[in-house]
Amino acid sequence: MKCRACQSDTDVFVDLGQAPLSNDLRDNPDQPQNWYPLRLYRCDNCDLVQTAADIPATEIFTDDYPYFSSANGTDYWEKYADWVTHYHVCDMGRPDGDKRILEIASNDGYLLQHFDCDVVGYEPCGSVADAAEAKGIKTVREFFDENTKDSADIIIGNNVLAHTPDPVGMLRGVKNVLNPDGAAIFEFPHIANMVEKMEWDTIYHEHYSYLSVTAVKNMAKMVGLRFVYAMDTPMHGGSVRVLLKHGDESIPFIDKSYDLEFMDKIKEHKRDILKAVIQLKDDGLSIAGFGAAAKAATLINYCGIGDMIDFIADNTEAKQGKYIPGTSIPILPESAIKELNPDVIWIFPWNFEKQIKEKLSYFDGEFFLTGGSHA
Repeated sequence: MKCRACQSDTDVFVDLGQAPLSNDLRDNPDQPQNWYPLRLYRCDNCDLVQTAADIPATEIFTDDYPYFSSANGTDYWEKYADWVTHYHVCDMGRPDGDKRILEIASNDGYLLQHFDCDVVGYEPCGSVADAAEAKGIKTVREFFDENTKDSADIIIGNNVLAHTPDPVGMLRGVKNVLNPDGAAIFEFPHIANMVEKMEWDTIYHEHYSYLSVTAVKNMAKMVGLRFVYAMDTPMHGGSVRVLLKHGDESIPFIDKSYDLEFMDKIKEHKRDILKAVIQLKDDGLSIAGFGAAAKAATLINYCGIGDMIDFIADNTEAKQGKYIPGTSIPILPESAIKELNPDVIWIFPWNFEKQIKEKLSYFDGEFFLTGGSHA
């Protein structure tokens, strides 16, 4: 396979077999569903790790896209907005109200709602765009790419550079739209953290790329953007926030390395998960899940344990009444936990473990986690 960024040859990095789209939640478990190879390739030339299946973004990010960023309910994004305001918007020498901030994949306005200046979000998914506009946030219902016509002092892209089949084209669009003295801020999970912390359940088709700072620097250079700096953040089990500006000369940066034999560790982790789940069932315990996140679909389908989980509770109304892709596991409201009283709750969004345990403080059974620090 040729690298989608630099067209060099690539090598297989991870192979999780066949899988359905992780957010393709069905109304009926017997409904037909497409399965695609869930395989990652790594480019030794530019360090981009990428999926093999070139599924059109329009098939993944649809009008009924079920992920609402505000559902996570953390103050992280308010602090993020404060960081942008104090360290970048005000640095430009103009009053805050004169700035224009553009967010790529703005979802339901989870971040833009915290700014006191001119903001606009680009969000192609109708469900979340409706929610953003209900908050009074100007939203352009289009994919942001190299053909986008707009202008901005600050461009923000959180967990989006990995979600496009053409990351170089997206960065070219940033180059075209960004004002001469502007800055672009991208935040994304670092692949080194995914490998080190065994976060392989974050691999799914929605993530076309798995990024390092080196890969982003290389792609930015291809379009005439320069790397200014990077900082670690705690989001999604360990992310990095990168600042880009116009120019060609990036500052020196020593990136994190990662184990190229990741697949062997994934297979070992799968065996450990199967042993633990089978033991729970042998002990006569009922298992439910909390959080119908995309990572749940990856883990359940790769491990083949769809028949061992009774249901998954989730507070996102758009997901309730549907089924986890590739399985017959129903997604129910949180009230099902009290009504059905499972013995074990498997927390699939392990990156929100603390918040979920606080939310479920009434549950007196056992919590089970397998991702992140629990791997």
